[in-house]
Amino acid sequence: MSSFDKVYNSLVSIYDSKYPHNPGGVMRFHLSKIQSERKVSIVEAFIRLAYDNGVKVDEVEELISSGKSFDEAVKIAASNLSWWDKLINEGLNLITKPSKSPEEIELEDLMKMYRGRLSDMILVTTPYIPGYKIVEIIGPVYGLTIRTRGLGGKLAASIESLFGGEITAFVYEFEKARIEALLRLIDRAKKLGANAIIGLDFETTDILAGSAMAFSVYGTAVKIVKES
Repeated sequence: MSSFDKVYNSLVSIYDSKYPHNPGGVMRFHLSKIQSERKVSIVEAFIRLAYDNGVKVDEVEELISSGKSFDEAVKIAASNLSWWDKLINEGLNLITKPSKSPEEIELEDLMKMYRGRLSDMILVTTPYIPGYKIVEIIGPVYGLTIRTRGLGGKLAASIESLFGGEITAFVYEFEKARIEALLRLIDRAKKLGANAIIGLDFETTDILAGSAMAFSVYGTAVKIVKES
């Protein structure tokens, strides 16, 4: 089995397990995100995606063992393996084409991250948590994000509004903004030593003459213990 086949098959197996609803679509999205953020070729993005998922590339490992740093090794390997670009595109075409938009995929990724953070943090809108006793009130905490739609999104929203119904161009942005605000809220509370947040509430505010929206979520960070 070639080095490419080993890496590709390992990645497909991982994405099949993590994202059974649409492994190919999610992999495409993650590759394009790495390319966009790092301004790199699809081969380098593919190698970095492999390492992000715990899959090692023989050519990179050989360069690292010769004394190269990880980033240097990845860049050199990507250059030496530039012919992989055809194999990557062919491989992606073998996977079912995405049935979901990039916005839906990104929202699902954020939701998974949010659910993971709830493993050791309880969030409620009420001033108490049934079955638990508050042993320490730490104080107010908040999470904030500011979002603006680009020209493309505004145009799409304008077109959708002509026909009535839900403006999906904004729905995903608003949902992602609220989850991002919640993630920041949880991070702040954890840094203060809290394991719960009570009195949770959301607030949305227009800024920059309506061209942007500020999404905030706030509550009271507390320490709780289970009641005997």
